[in-house]
Amino acid sequence: MKRLMMLGLLLSGTAHAAFNFTDAQQQGVFNMGDAQASLVADGIRYKIAGNATTGIWTKDYPDGLLNAGADRIEVWIEASDAEGIETRIEIKGTTGIQTVDLPLNKRIKANIDWSTIGELDEVVLLIQRIGGEDPAVGSLQFDIAFGSMGAVEKFNSTLLGQLASVLAVALLCMFIAFVPVRPVGGIVRDMVLGLATALILAAAFGIYRLTCIPLYFAMTGVAIGVLLKLALVGKSLTQGEAFRNALFTGLFSVTASTANLWQAPSSALSFVQLSAFGAALFALVYHVANAYRLTAFKKHLGSIGAGVITATPFAFGLLLAVQNAGAIWAQAVLVFAFAQFVANAASLITCQKALHDVKVHGLLAVFSIAVVVAPLIADLGSMAMPGMIAPFVAVAATMLSQAPLWGLVFLLTGLTLDAMRGGAPAFASALPTAKGGAIKGAIFSGVLMGL
Repeated sequence: MKRLMMLGLLLSGTAHAAFNFTDAQQQGVFNMGDAQASLVADGIRYKIAGNATTGIWTKDYPDGLLNAGADRIEVWIEASDAEGIETRIEIKGTTGIQTVDLPLNKRIKANIDWSTIGELDEVVLLIQRIGGEDPAVGSLQFDIAFGSMGAVEKFNSTLLGQLASVLAVALLCMFIAFVPVRPVGGIVRDMVLGLATALILAAAFGIYRLTCIPLYFAMTGVAIGVLLKLALVGKSLTQGEAFRNALFTGLFSVTASTANLWQAPSSALSFVQLSAFGAALFALVYHVANAYRLTAFKKHLGSIGAGVITATPFAFGLLLAVQNAGAIWAQAVLVFAFAQFVANAASLITCQKALHDVKVHGLLAVFSIAVVVAPLIADLGSMAMPGMIAPFVAVAATMLSQAPLWGLVFLLTGLTLDAMRGGAPAFASALPTAKGGAIKGAIFSGVLMGL
Protein backbone atom coordinates (compact mmCIF):
# COMPACT_ATOMS: atom_id res chain seq x y z
CA MET A 1 0.00 0.00 0.00
CA LYS A 2 2.88 2.34 0.75
CA ARG A 3 4.24 1.79 -2.79
CA LEU A 4 0.82 2.50 -4.30
CA MET A 5 0.59 5.72 -2.29
CA MET A 6 3.98 6.88 -3.48
CA LEU A 7 3.20 5.95 -7.08
CA GLY A 8 -0.06 7.87 -6.94
CA LEU A 9 1.67 10.94 -5.61
CA LEU A 10 4.34 10.78 -8.26
CA LEU A 11 1.88 10.27 -11.13
CA SER A 12 -0.25 13.20 -9.94
CA GLY A 13 2.76 15.47 -10.07
CA THR A 14 2.26 16.64 -6.50
CA ALA A 15 5.09 14.79 -4.80
CA HIS A 16 8.49 15.79 -6.08
CA ALA A 17 9.90 14.40 -2.85
CA ALA A 18 7.90 11.79 -0.95
CA PHE A 19 8.30 10.56 2.60
CA ASN A 20 6.10 8.20 4.53
CA PHE A 21 4.93 8.18 8.12
CA THR A 22 6.99 5.04 8.68
CA ASP A 23 10.22 6.68 7.45
CA ALA A 24 10.71 8.18 10.92
CA GLN A 25 13.70 6.80 12.79
CA GLN A 26 11.78 6.76 16.08
CA GLN A 27 8.16 5.66 16.49
CA GLY A 28 5.93 4.06 19.03
CA VAL A 29 2.49 3.79 20.61
CA PHE A 30 1.21 6.04 23.40
CA ASN A 31 -1.86 5.86 25.62
CA MET A 32 -3.62 8.68 27.45
CA GLY A 33 -6.10 7.38 29.99
CA ASP A 34 -7.69 3.94 29.89
CA ALA A 35 -6.51 2.90 26.43
CA GLN A 36 -4.39 0.17 24.86
CA ALA A 37 -2.94 -0.04 21.37
CA SER A 38 -0.50 -2.15 19.39
CA LEU A 39 1.00 -1.79 15.93
CA VAL A 40 0.07 -4.32 13.25
CA ALA A 41 0.87 -4.54 9.55
CA ASP A 42 -0.01 -1.17 7.94
CA GLY A 43 -2.11 -0.20 10.93
CA ILE A 44 -2.96 -0.14 14.60
CA ARG A 45 -5.26 -2.18 16.83
CA TYR A 46 -6.83 -0.36 19.78
CA LYS A 47 -9.07 -0.64 22.84
CA ILE A 48 -10.25 2.71 24.24
CA ALA A 49 -12.52 3.25 27.25
CA GLY A 50 -14.25 6.45 28.30
CA ASN A 51 -12.81 9.55 26.63
CA ALA A 52 -9.28 8.18 26.53
CA THR A 53 -6.91 8.64 23.61
CA THR A 54 -4.32 6.45 21.99
CA GLY A 55 -2.16 6.74 18.91
CA ILE A 56 1.26 6.61 17.28
CA TRP A 57 4.12 9.09 17.66
CA THR A 58 7.00 9.44 15.19
CA LYS A 59 10.24 11.43 15.33
CA ASP A 60 13.52 11.93 13.47
CA TYR A 61 12.37 12.11 9.88
CA PRO A 62 14.94 12.24 7.03
CA ASP A 63 16.49 15.65 6.47
CA GLY A 64 15.07 15.62 2.96
CA LEU A 65 11.58 16.08 4.35
CA LEU A 66 12.42 19.74 4.81
CA ASN A 67 15.30 20.16 2.38
CA ALA A 68 13.26 18.82 -0.55
CA GLY A 69 10.48 21.30 0.14
CA ALA A 70 7.73 18.99 1.40
CA ASP A 71 4.65 21.16 1.82
CA ARG A 72 1.73 18.74 1.74
CA ILE A 73 0.56 15.78 3.78
CA GLU A 74 -1.75 13.17 2.31
CA VAL A 75 -3.59 10.80 4.62
CA TRP A 76 -5.80 7.78 4.05
CA ILE A 77 -7.37 5.87 6.94
CA GLU A 78 -9.49 2.77 6.46
CA ALA A 79 -11.70 1.71 9.36
CA SER A 80 -13.87 -1.25 8.45
CA ASP A 81 -14.73 -2.14 12.05
CA ALA A 82 -14.21 1.18 13.84
CA GLU A 83 -17.13 2.97 15.49
CA GLY A 84 -17.37 5.82 17.96
CA ILE A 85 -13.88 7.23 17.36
CA GLU A 86 -12.33 10.29 15.73
CA THR A 87 -8.83 10.64 14.36
CA ARG A 88 -6.49 13.51 13.65
CA ILE A 89 -2.86 14.25 12.81
CA GLU A 90 -0.75 16.67 14.83
CA ILE A 91 2.42 18.03 13.21
CA LYS A 92 4.51 19.46 16.03
CA GLY A 93 7.47 21.78 15.72
CA THR A 94 9.60 24.26 17.58
CA THR A 95 7.09 27.11 17.32
CA GLY A 96 3.66 25.47 17.18
CA ILE A 97 1.35 22.63 16.23
CA GLN A 98 -0.72 22.10 13.10
CA THR A 99 -3.75 19.85 13.51
CA VAL A 100 -5.52 18.09 10.64
CA ASP A 101 -8.83 16.33 11.31
CA LEU A 102 -9.09 12.97 9.54
CA PRO A 103 -12.50 11.57 8.55
CA LEU A 104 -12.47 7.80 8.30
CA ASN A 105 -12.41 6.01 4.92
CA LYS A 106 -11.57 9.19 3.04
CA ARG A 107 -8.34 10.45 1.48
CA ILE A 108 -7.36 13.87 2.82
CA LYS A 109 -4.79 16.32 1.47
CA ALA A 110 -3.64 19.27 3.57
CA ASN A 111 -0.99 21.91 3.06
CA ILE A 112 1.72 22.00 5.72
CA ASP A 113 2.04 25.38 7.43
CA TRP A 114 5.72 25.54 8.26
CA SER A 115 5.38 29.15 9.45
CA THR A 116 3.22 27.84 12.29
CA ILE A 117 5.15 24.61 12.95
CA GLY A 118 8.71 25.85 12.73
CA GLU A 119 11.35 23.11 12.65
CA LEU A 120 9.75 19.66 12.59
CA ASP A 121 9.91 17.77 15.86
CA GLU A 122 7.18 15.12 15.93
CA VAL A 123 4.21 13.81 13.92
CA VAL A 124 1.42 12.14 15.88
CA LEU A 125 -1.65 10.16 14.83
CA LEU A 126 -4.32 10.40 17.56
CA ILE A 127 -7.36 8.14 18.02
CA GLN A 128 -9.98 9.23 20.55
CA ARG A 129 -13.23 7.60 21.61
CA ILE A 130 -16.23 9.94 21.29
CA GLY A 131 -19.19 7.61 21.80
CA GLY A 132 -20.73 4.28 20.98
CA GLU A 133 -19.72 1.10 22.75
CA ASP A 134 -17.48 1.41 25.78
CA PRO A 135 -14.76 0.37 25.38
CA ALA A 136 -14.29 1.02 21.67
CA VAL A 137 -12.40 -1.89 20.12
CA GLY A 138 -11.20 -2.07 16.53
CA SER A 139 -8.36 -1.55 14.12
CA LEU A 140 -7.27 1.05 11.57
CA GLN A 141 -5.20 0.78 8.44
CA PHE A 142 -3.52 3.97 7.34
CA ASP A 143 -1.07 5.49 4.93
CA ILE A 144 0.42 8.90 5.62
CA ALA A 145 2.81 10.51 3.16
CA PHE A 146 4.54 13.87 2.77
CA GLY A 147 5.15 15.43 -0.63
CA SER A 148 5.65 18.72 -2.41
CA MET A 149 3.47 20.54 -4.90
CA GLY A 150 4.46 21.84 -8.29
CA ALA A 151 4.74 25.59 -8.88
CA VAL A 152 1.30 25.91 -10.48
CA GLU A 153 -0.44 23.82 -7.84
CA LYS A 154 1.36 25.69 -5.07
CA PHE A 155 0.18 29.02 -6.47
CA ASN A 156 -3.38 27.72 -6.78
CA SER A 157 -3.33 26.63 -3.14
CA THR A 158 -2.66 30.18 -1.92
CA LEU A 159 -5.34 32.78 -1.27
CA LEU A 160 -4.02 34.91 -4.13
CA GLY A 161 -4.01 31.96 -6.52
CA GLN A 162 -7.56 30.95 -5.63
CA LEU A 163 -8.76 34.53 -6.05
CA ALA A 164 -7.05 34.68 -9.43
CA SER A 165 -8.73 31.45 -10.57
CA VAL A 166 -12.16 32.67 -9.45
CA LEU A 167 -11.63 36.01 -11.20
CA ALA A 168 -10.55 34.21 -14.38
CA VAL A 169 -13.70 32.04 -14.30
CA ALA A 170 -15.85 35.12 -13.66
CA LEU A 171 -14.35 36.94 -16.64
CA LEU A 172 -14.79 33.88 -18.83
CA CYS A 173 -18.42 33.53 -17.76
CA MET A 174 -19.11 37.05 -18.99
CA PHE A 175 -18.73 35.74 -22.52
CA ILE A 176 -20.17 32.25 -22.33
CA ALA A 177 -23.13 32.74 -19.95
CA PHE A 178 -24.86 35.20 -22.27
CA VAL A 179 -26.79 32.63 -24.29
CA PRO A 180 -30.18 33.51 -25.85
CA VAL A 181 -32.99 31.59 -24.16
CA ARG A 182 -36.72 31.22 -24.56
CA PRO A 183 -39.20 31.60 -21.68
CA VAL A 184 -40.22 28.32 -20.10
CA GLY A 185 -43.40 27.36 -18.32
CA GLY A 186 -45.29 24.49 -16.78
CA ILE A 187 -43.37 21.46 -15.68
CA VAL A 188 -40.19 22.61 -17.44
CA ARG A 189 -40.17 25.80 -15.36
CA ASP A 190 -40.71 23.76 -12.18
CA MET A 191 -37.85 21.46 -13.10
CA VAL A 192 -35.54 24.41 -13.77
CA LEU A 193 -36.46 25.98 -10.41
CA GLY A 194 -35.96 22.65 -8.68
CA LEU A 195 -32.52 22.27 -10.23
CA ALA A 196 -31.58 25.84 -9.22
CA THR A 197 -32.74 25.19 -5.65
CA ALA A 198 -30.74 21.97 -5.50
CA LEU A 199 -27.62 23.76 -6.75
CA ILE A 200 -28.06 26.55 -4.18
CA LEU A 201 -28.27 24.05 -1.34
CA ALA A 202 -25.40 22.00 -2.78
CA ALA A 203 -23.20 25.09 -3.10
CA ALA A 204 -23.92 26.19 0.47
CA PHE A 205 -23.28 22.70 1.82
CA GLY A 206 -20.15 22.33 -0.30
CA ILE A 207 -18.71 25.61 0.97
CA TYR A 208 -19.53 24.60 4.54
CA ARG A 209 -17.79 21.26 4.12
CA LEU A 210 -14.88 22.75 2.10
CA THR A 211 -15.41 20.01 -0.46
CA CYS A 212 -13.72 21.27 -3.64
CA ILE A 213 -11.72 24.08 -5.17
CA PRO A 214 -13.29 27.57 -5.40
CA LEU A 215 -13.46 27.82 -9.20
CA TYR A 216 -16.04 25.00 -9.21
CA PHE A 217 -18.23 27.06 -6.89
CA ALA A 218 -17.76 30.07 -9.16
CA MET A 219 -19.09 28.05 -12.09
CA THR A 220 -21.93 26.76 -9.91
CA GLY A 221 -22.85 30.35 -9.05
CA VAL A 222 -23.22 31.20 -12.72
CA ALA A 223 -25.33 28.09 -13.34
CA ILE A 224 -27.64 29.07 -10.47
CA GLY A 225 -28.05 32.57 -11.91
CA VAL A 226 -28.79 31.23 -15.38
CA LEU A 227 -31.44 28.82 -14.11
CA LEU A 228 -33.13 31.33 -11.80
CA LYS A 229 -33.39 34.05 -14.41
CA LEU A 230 -34.58 31.59 -17.04
CA ALA A 231 -37.33 30.21 -14.79
CA LEU A 232 -38.45 33.47 -13.15
CA VAL A 233 -37.96 36.04 -15.92
CA GLY A 234 -37.46 34.02 -19.10
CA LYS A 235 -34.27 35.84 -20.04
CA SER A 236 -30.56 35.13 -20.10
CA LEU A 237 -27.97 36.73 -17.83
CA THR A 238 -26.23 39.94 -18.77
CA GLN A 239 -22.45 39.97 -18.73
CA GLY A 240 -22.38 41.88 -15.44
CA GLU A 241 -24.82 39.48 -13.80
CA ALA A 242 -22.80 36.46 -14.89
CA PHE A 243 -19.62 38.07 -13.60
CA ARG A 244 -21.15 38.84 -10.18
CA ASN A 245 -22.65 35.40 -9.70
CA ALA A 246 -19.33 33.71 -10.41
CA LEU A 247 -17.16 36.17 -8.49
CA PHE A 248 -19.18 36.44 -5.29
CA THR A 249 -20.00 32.72 -5.02
CA GLY A 250 -16.37 31.84 -5.64
CA LEU A 251 -15.24 34.50 -3.15
CA PHE A 252 -17.22 32.90 -0.35
CA SER A 253 -15.55 29.58 -1.14
CA VAL A 254 -12.06 31.15 -1.22
CA THR A 255 -12.52 32.81 2.16
CA ALA A 256 -14.14 29.81 3.89
CA SER A 257 -11.83 28.31 6.50
CA THR A 258 -11.81 26.02 9.49
CA ALA A 259 -11.84 29.02 11.84
CA ASN A 260 -14.43 29.06 14.62
CA LEU A 261 -17.62 31.03 14.14
CA TRP A 262 -17.22 34.68 15.23
CA GLN A 263 -13.51 34.27 15.84
CA ALA A 264 -11.67 37.55 16.26
CA PRO A 265 -9.16 38.28 13.45
CA SER A 266 -5.61 37.81 14.71
CA SER A 267 -3.77 39.07 11.61
CA ALA A 268 -4.34 41.12 8.49
CA LEU A 269 -4.98 37.95 6.47
CA SER A 270 -7.66 36.73 8.89
CA PHE A 271 -9.79 39.79 8.09
CA VAL A 272 -10.56 38.17 4.74
CA GLN A 273 -11.21 34.72 6.19
CA LEU A 274 -14.64 33.52 7.27
CA SER A 275 -15.74 30.48 9.16
CA ALA A 276 -17.06 27.76 6.87
CA PHE A 277 -20.52 28.22 8.37
CA GLY A 278 -20.46 32.00 7.86
CA ALA A 279 -19.28 31.71 4.26
CA ALA A 280 -21.94 29.09 3.47
CA LEU A 281 -24.66 31.14 5.17
CA PHE A 282 -23.97 34.31 3.22
CA ALA A 283 -23.58 32.40 -0.05
CA LEU A 284 -27.08 31.07 0.64
CA VAL A 285 -28.33 34.57 1.52
CA TYR A 286 -26.90 35.94 -1.73
CA HIS A 287 -28.72 33.46 -3.97
CA VAL A 288 -31.96 33.57 -1.96
CA ALA A 289 -31.95 37.38 -2.17
CA ASN A 290 -31.39 37.13 -5.92
CA ALA A 291 -34.27 34.66 -6.26
CA TYR A 292 -36.54 36.99 -4.26
CA ARG A 293 -35.64 40.01 -6.37
CA LEU A 294 -36.22 38.07 -9.58
CA THR A 295 -39.60 36.89 -8.29
CA ALA A 296 -40.80 40.21 -6.88
CA PHE A 297 -39.33 42.73 -9.32
CA LYS A 298 -38.26 40.63 -12.32
CA LYS A 299 -34.77 42.05 -11.90
CA HIS A 300 -31.49 40.38 -11.03
CA LEU A 301 -29.74 41.40 -7.82
CA GLY A 302 -27.79 44.55 -8.62
CA SER A 303 -24.11 45.19 -8.08
CA ILE A 304 -24.73 47.33 -4.97
CA GLY A 305 -27.00 44.82 -3.27
CA ALA A 306 -24.71 41.94 -4.18
CA GLY A 307 -21.67 43.84 -2.93
CA VAL A 308 -23.31 44.74 0.39
CA ILE A 309 -24.37 41.14 1.03
CA THR A 310 -20.89 39.86 0.20
CA ALA A 311 -19.09 42.47 2.30
CA THR A 312 -21.30 42.15 5.39
CA PRO A 313 -19.61 39.11 7.01
CA PHE A 314 -16.19 40.71 6.52
CA ALA A 315 -17.44 43.95 8.10
CA PHE A 316 -18.39 42.07 11.27
CA GLY A 317 -14.74 41.11 11.53
CA LEU A 318 -14.00 44.77 12.30
CA LEU A 319 -16.10 44.56 15.47
CA LEU A 320 -14.62 41.22 16.47
CA ALA A 321 -11.12 42.64 16.05
CA VAL A 322 -11.77 45.31 18.71
CA GLN A 323 -10.93 42.84 21.48
CA ASN A 324 -7.44 42.30 20.01
CA ALA A 325 -6.73 45.99 19.35
CA GLY A 326 -4.72 47.20 22.32
CA ALA A 327 -4.77 50.98 21.86
CA ILE A 328 -8.01 52.91 22.38
CA TRP A 329 -7.51 54.82 19.15
CA ALA A 330 -7.25 51.54 17.22
CA GLN A 331 -10.45 50.28 18.82
CA ALA A 332 -12.19 53.55 17.91
CA VAL A 333 -11.01 53.25 14.29
CA LEU A 334 -12.40 49.72 14.02
CA VAL A 335 -15.78 50.65 15.51
CA PHE A 336 -15.97 53.76 13.31
CA ALA A 337 -15.08 51.69 10.21
CA PHE A 338 -17.94 49.29 10.94
CA ALA A 339 -20.34 52.18 11.52
CA GLN A 340 -19.22 53.72 8.23
CA PHE A 341 -19.91 50.46 6.44
CA VAL A 342 -23.48 50.33 7.75
CA ALA A 343 -24.16 53.99 6.96
CA ASN A 344 -22.66 53.88 3.48
CA ALA A 345 -24.38 50.58 2.69
CA ALA A 346 -27.70 52.24 3.59
CA SER A 347 -26.87 55.22 1.39
CA LEU A 348 -25.76 53.09 -1.55
CA ILE A 349 -28.90 50.96 -1.41
CA THR A 350 -31.27 53.93 -1.24
CA CYS A 351 -29.42 56.61 -3.23
CA GLN A 352 -26.85 54.62 -5.25
CA LYS A 353 -24.10 56.84 -3.88
CA ALA A 354 -21.85 57.03 -0.84
CA LEU A 355 -22.88 59.00 2.24
CA HIS A 356 -21.85 62.67 1.99
CA ASP A 357 -23.64 64.11 5.04
CA VAL A 358 -20.80 65.46 7.21
CA LYS A 359 -23.05 65.70 10.26
CA VAL A 360 -23.90 62.00 10.10
CA HIS A 361 -20.20 61.14 9.77
CA GLY A 362 -19.48 63.30 12.81
CA LEU A 363 -22.25 61.65 14.81
CA LEU A 364 -20.84 58.22 13.99
CA ALA A 365 -17.36 59.35 15.04
CA VAL A 366 -18.57 60.75 18.38
CA PHE A 367 -20.42 57.59 19.32
CA SER A 368 -17.57 55.33 18.10
CA ILE A 369 -15.12 57.11 20.38
CA ALA A 370 -17.58 57.10 23.27
CA VAL A 371 -18.12 53.35 22.94
CA VAL A 372 -14.41 52.50 23.36
CA VAL A 373 -14.03 55.00 26.22
CA ALA A 374 -17.08 53.52 28.00
CA PRO A 375 -15.11 50.75 29.82
CA LEU A 376 -12.87 53.39 31.39
CA ILE A 377 -15.94 55.23 32.62
CA ALA A 378 -17.38 52.00 34.01
CA ASP A 379 -14.14 51.41 35.96
CA LEU A 380 -14.69 54.64 37.85
CA GLY A 381 -17.55 52.97 39.70
CA SER A 382 -15.15 50.51 41.32
CA MET A 383 -12.72 53.11 42.66
CA ALA A 384 -12.12 53.40 46.38
CA MET A 385 -14.43 56.05 47.85
CA PRO A 386 -16.53 56.74 50.94
CA GLY A 387 -19.19 54.08 51.47
CA MET A 388 -22.09 56.54 51.42
CA ILE A 389 -21.46 57.75 47.88
CA ALA A 390 -20.01 54.55 46.39
CA PRO A 391 -23.38 53.08 45.29
CA PHE A 392 -24.40 56.33 43.61
CA VAL A 393 -21.10 56.64 41.77
CA ALA A 394 -21.31 53.00 40.64
CA VAL A 395 -24.81 53.52 39.25
CA ALA A 396 -23.84 56.78 37.54
CA ALA A 397 -20.72 55.22 35.99
CA THR A 398 -22.77 52.29 34.69
CA MET A 399 -25.38 54.60 33.18
CA LEU A 400 -22.73 56.76 31.47
CA SER A 401 -20.84 53.74 30.12
CA GLN A 402 -23.91 51.99 28.73
CA ALA A 403 -25.45 55.08 27.12
CA PRO A 404 -23.06 55.39 24.12
CA LEU A 405 -23.23 51.65 23.37
CA TRP A 406 -27.02 51.71 23.24
CA GLY A 407 -26.92 54.96 21.30
CA LEU A 408 -24.67 53.51 18.59
CA VAL A 409 -26.74 50.33 18.36
CA PHE A 410 -29.95 52.35 17.99
CA LEU A 411 -28.28 54.63 15.44
CA LEU A 412 -27.03 51.81 13.20
CA THR A 413 -30.28 49.86 13.56
CA GLY A 414 -32.24 52.97 12.64
CA LEU A 415 -30.13 53.57 9.54
CA THR A 416 -30.69 49.96 8.48
CA LEU A 417 -34.45 50.07 9.05
CA ASP A 418 -34.75 53.40 7.22
CA ALA A 419 -32.86 51.92 4.26
CA MET A 420 -35.23 48.94 4.18
CA ARG A 421 -38.13 51.42 3.93
CA GLY A 422 -36.33 53.39 1.21
CA GLY A 423 -35.15 56.24 3.44
CA ALA A 424 -31.62 57.60 2.98
CA PRO A 425 -29.41 58.34 6.02
CA ALA A 426 -30.07 61.86 7.30
CA PHE A 427 -28.86 63.77 10.36
CA ALA A 428 -32.39 64.96 11.14
CA SER A 429 -33.51 61.40 11.85
CA ALA A 430 -30.17 59.93 12.98
CA LEU A 431 -29.62 62.33 15.90
CA PRO A 432 -32.99 61.71 17.65
CA THR A 433 -32.55 57.97 17.17
CA ALA A 434 -29.07 58.00 18.72
CA LYS A 435 -30.12 60.26 21.61
CA GLY A 436 -33.18 58.12 22.29
CA GLY A 437 -31.08 54.97 22.37
CA ALA A 438 -28.50 56.54 24.71
CA ILE A 439 -31.19 57.74 27.12
CA LYS A 440 -32.96 54.38 27.13
CA GLY A 441 -29.69 52.56 27.68
CA ALA A 442 -28.74 54.81 30.59
CA ILE A 443 -32.14 54.45 32.26
CA PHE A 444 -32.33 50.70 31.75
CA SER A 445 -28.82 50.05 33.10
CA GLY A 446 -29.38 52.45 35.98
CA VAL A 447 -32.58 50.67 37.01
CA LEU A 448 -30.87 47.28 36.89
CA MET A 449 -27.96 48.52 38.98
CA GLY A 450 -30.37 50.11 41.45
CA LEU A 451 -32.21 46.86 41.89
